[in-house]
Amino acid sequence: VVTPVIDNDSEKELSELFSLVDLVEAGDNAEMDSDSGEEKYINDASEKEFCKPKEKKILDHQLELAEQSLTEHVNMEVGHNGPCKTSIEREKKKEEIIYQRLMEDSKKVFSQSKEIKLREYQLELAEKALTGKNTVICADTGSGKTWVALHIVQEHLNSKESPKVAFMARTNPLVQQQYTLFKNLLGEKKVYIINKDERSTVPLNKLMEIYDVFFFTPQILINNIEKGDTRLPQFTLLILDECHHTAKGEPYNNLMRKYIKTKHINKEIPLPQIVGLTASIGVGADTAEEGAIQHMIKIFSNLDVHEISTVERNKEEMKKFVAIPTEEHVKMEVSYKDPCKEIIEEEMKKVENIYENLMKRKGNLNSRQNLPGGDYLSKTYLGSIIKLKNQIMCDTTLPEDSGREMICCITHLGILHEALDINYLMNVEHVIQFLNKKYVEENQQPDRLIVIERRLLNVGNDLIKTLKKQTNIRSNPNLSLIEEKLQELYSESGKDSLGMIFVQTRATAKSLAEYLNDKLKGIDIPVKPFIGSKSSETSDGLSETEKKELLEDFRSHKIKLLVATSVGSEGIDVPECNIVMKYNYSGNEINIIQMRGRMRKAGGQAIYISDQSVLRRDLVSMEKAAVMHRALDELKQKGTEEIRKLIKLEQQNDLKHQEEQERKLRELQNQKKRGFFKLICATCKETEILGDNIKLYKQNHHVAAEREFLDRVKKEDIKEEKINQMIRKSIIYCKNCPQKLGKIFLIHDLEVPLLKIDAFLCKEGDKLRKYKNWKCVPYIIDEINHKDLEIIFPKLTTPKVS
Repeated sequence: VVTPVIDNDSEKELSELFSLVDLVEAGDNAEMDSDSGEEKYINDASEKEFCKPKEKKILDHQLELAEQSLTEHVNMEVGHNGPCKTSIEREKKKEEIIYQRLMEDSKKVFSQSKEIKLREYQLELAEKALTGKNTVICADTGSGKTWVALHIVQEHLNSKESPKVAFMARTNPLVQQQYTLFKNLLGEKKVYIINKDERSTVPLNKLMEIYDVFFFTPQILINNIEKGDTRLPQFTLLILDECHHTAKGEPYNNLMRKYIKTKHINKEIPLPQIVGLTASIGVGADTAEEGAIQHMIKIFSNLDVHEISTVERNKEEMKKFVAIPTEEHVKMEVSYKDPCKEIIEEEMKKVENIYENLMKRKGNLNSRQNLPGGDYLSKTYLGSIIKLKNQIMCDTTLPEDSGREMICCITHLGILHEALDINYLMNVEHVIQFLNKKYVEENQQPDRLIVIERRLLNVGNDLIKTLKKQTNIRSNPNLSLIEEKLQELYSESGKDSLGMIFVQTRATAKSLAEYLNDKLKGIDIPVKPFIGSKSSETSDGLSETEKKELLEDFRSHKIKLLVATSVGSEGIDVPECNIVMKYNYSGNEINIIQMRGRMRKAGGQAIYISDQSVLRRDLVSMEKAAVMHRALDELKQKGTEEIRKLIKLEQQNDLKHQEEQERKLRELQNQKKRGFFKLICATCKETEILGDNIKLYKQNHHVAAEREFLDRVKKEDIKEEKINQMIRKSIIYCKNCPQKLGKIFLIHDLEVPLLKIDAFLCKEGDKLRKYKNWKCVPYIIDEINHKDLEIIFPKLTTPKVS
């Protein structure tokens, strides 16, 4: 699934309709800031900003009108009510039209590429990759690894016959960021960005007939390989940004396993060169150099690289250009007498008493279902109650109402745990705000609540009332400290400075951003939260479009301070960011290095505010970072041939392990059976759907292929969001309880309910089982095609664009 992105120079020659839509889809097509018209550019982002977002923004309603016009235009050509009678036929015809337009576009004259003048240390980093060898480039954040990659790509395009390059990053905002830079500097080399929200259906292998350089997440390439739309040998160079993530079940590792397996099966197949970029390989769980070296060998083995490129000859030059922030560690003020904490913990004890009375009343004395003791605020406590909740869901000895009642208690304990966490870092009004939102969500379907659920909602509402009466609770002194430090930093470095604050949870990020936005508006410092994506469990996240717009506003100084979770710690390149703060945020050795690197401007300052436990963990992470540098030096001393031997041995062991895993997976698939089962709501165990009525659409989506199913659930419309050619339209709730069962998507012009397996229990005879993902369900689920969907689900009266 892809979107045509039109080059600025050919834009005027294309149809007005396509230009308008594609400009918006391209996002921040940046223009080169050339003061003197010189053809050579020094890649110093702190001296000269190359990629400014376009100042001119196209309003949402303009985009909507453009999309509508584009749809009408394409539909006229494909014959929406004419010869192409089905959605599939229309999409096929639409694909052909868009492909022809892209082909015409590719024949037009593009701007000349810009020559990049690299520094000596950057040329040193590029040396090994320019010989065509698989290489990991490891250098500090802010050293210009992206410019090094750009130079490698330019040389590859100029020297290779029929070059095809893929630049990959793990998130769409990072993909967009790198695409924008490359597009403006590569000029006539045709570049193309693919993300999950795009509207064209032109397959990747056909796009490769037109374009030279592609930008996407690794999962998009995996999906295209698995669909048969492309093969790895069609590419000549793969660049993996933040390549230290090539481990375990990460998409990078899944992609590289296909690469290594292909190489193992047939050594004659020409595979693409691999270039990995990272600031920190990491050391894994070990703090000793021997273990750190083994971890690095594992990562290099996964990447199939034998060359490690670091700066050796030009270290002094690099030091001049890599910003090293001034660091200050501040110990949090922890209040041992905290009335708000005491009130919340008292409520938690009440909920625990309700739970224990339920067990006694039902005669259930199973010790495995006892609530955990210990610190209510600890992560161990949260992990224990989540585990307990899953145990209770699958306990068939419990009467259905008992299980639901016990799960309800545990859910409320989880909410109160989060409230304690917010209270620790924020003020009582932020706790109240959080609880209000949570209890409103819990009470969205009041007609479906049982007695215990209503009782616990009342407990929650009483808690809110009690907290509102606490006029004598002083403000969290750490918030005043953060405010004072920021006032001081912006005063010293100028109000045009940009900053990032890192926190552990989304709830804290939102609360702190709101607090600081209010406190700093007097000095014109707008603040926003930057958090992860929305999920099936939470609506608190940001969509990819929202993230992209937020970063654009940050780079253009419309927002001057971001409060971010871990999603902001890697890869975000904002040259003018010179303030970094951590507020009780704990990360590993990679996070420590990455976070410092968010500061790209010379003279930056980093302030770490944390309690004793986080400080201890940070000290361990800093020691690991030091171990990593020593281990990397030691590994390089072994020489390429010794590294090659170690990697070969590691790959042989890994291939054996993979073969064993694949054998087990085949056995599991072969053991999948046809048989009677049904899915029932995990909370109330009432709403159900027969296994025969669950179908697999496009190998990935599990459809409730029964029109009557929609009569047994409740729908709640949400803001529409496009994902992989489908439009997310509604949340599906159980009609008998507040459980979310899935979502309704518009697939072409059909409303189709897709189920999430973790919302259900699988009932097989008298046994109940809970599965984390669909692959674990031990039954054969038949596939369904679009024609079948059209028979089951009625078409909308006004077809939607997809």
